[in-house]
Amino acid sequence: MRIENLRKIKEDTIEKAVATVIYEDIDRAPADVYFYTSEAYSQFLNLNPDACLVAGYLTAIFVGEKRIWIDGQVDDQLKKGLVHNMKTFRQWYGRKYQILEIESNDKVFPIKKQNRLNSGLFFSGGVDSIYSLQNNRLKYQPDHPLYINDCLMIDGFDMNQSSESTNDQQIFKRALKGAQQITDEAKVNLIPVYTNLRHHFYGDDYFWGNWQHGSALAAIGHCFTSRLNSIFIASSHAPAMLEPWGSHPLIDRYHSSHDLTLIHDDLCSTFKKLELISTWETAFQNIRSCYLNNQTKLNCCTCEKCARIMVTLMALGILDKSQAFPIHQISPSLLKESILKHPKESHFDVNFLQLVPYLKKHGYLDIANLILKENRIKSKIQRFDKCYTQGKLKKIIR
Repeated sequence: MRIENLRKIKEDTIEKAVATVIYEDIDRAPADVYFYTSEAYSQFLNLNPDACLVAGYLTAIFVGEKRIWIDGQVDDQLKKGLVHNMKTFRQWYGRKYQILEIESNDKVFPIKKQNRLNSGLFFSGGVDSIYSLQNNRLKYQPDHPLYINDCLMIDGFDMNQSSESTNDQQIFKRALKGAQQITDEAKVNLIPVYTNLRHHFYGDDYFWGNWQHGSALAAIGHCFTSRLNSIFIASSHAPAMLEPWGSHPLIDRYHSSHDLTLIHDDLCSTFKKLELISTWETAFQNIRSCYLNNQTKLNCCTCEKCARIMVTLMALGILDKSQAFPIHQISPSLLKESILKHPKESHFDVNFLQLVPYLKKHGYLDIANLILKENRIKSKIQRFDKCYTQGKLKKIIR
């Protein structure tokens, strides 16, 4: 893979940072990958070879490229970190994935830094990122170097993945509006970022979740090293649920360079996160966790992810107080679908089984009993079969 011709192009009042990606060992057309932000923050968007390298290296491994070459000088600390990560991904997903040679030239892209560099947070408006912002406020004083001053919200990851239709643009604008209420109250700058990175770097759902989304976030961070010297990535999982995943405590920090430190935030369960968020009314009423990008609702209340959040709010006894989740009940079929979507026992225990005493306390006996039913041996075997043998055990028994 070659990443070359790093340049800035101006379209109307917007300046984009662009790089051309050329595949050397597979038959795939070259593509221009871009990053841009609003006019108010465009002066802080860098042409940074580090960002392009982090954005592309996992795709290069996954599709079978033999090397990755970048048209620009790359930070030595970052190079070492990426080699570490390549070894980790190889341990996780198999020896067929090769550790690539990282090659570059000495072309320098000067970065003019502002006098006081900020700490940032990738902010989606979901439970994880809201918790990280609120937790940061509880841990640090405004003069601390890790006190978050900037939140980056990205169009092109879970929103507007591959197109630029009017509907997609409206969904991002709506999400931005809800997030703005939260960041304004926290006195944080909300910086919108637009990219086609996911679409052009092999962004199917499996690869995005299991491999790429952490490095994609890191790439965005490296685009703003004129403004940031550290940035937080909200944790996805509780400690008991840690597993190979694209954003991970063993991975994210190795996307750091001398100019930018990546911080994987504190591991915590969804229950504990929502318990804290519920004390911040503005944030609680503007949670945007749903990835289906419903045209009319912030959260659709019918997908498996919404089901996980809703049942946790029920366990806390506050689902009926939520405007973000306007449907204040959950069907047994939807709950079972959510359980089966994440069949590993660690996920079941943390996301569902541990909620049973709280659900009973608040009178949701039918939901609590359904979860207990799913804790029986037969259901455990079904989930094991789905997770580890792709249904083969069921076929053998039949």
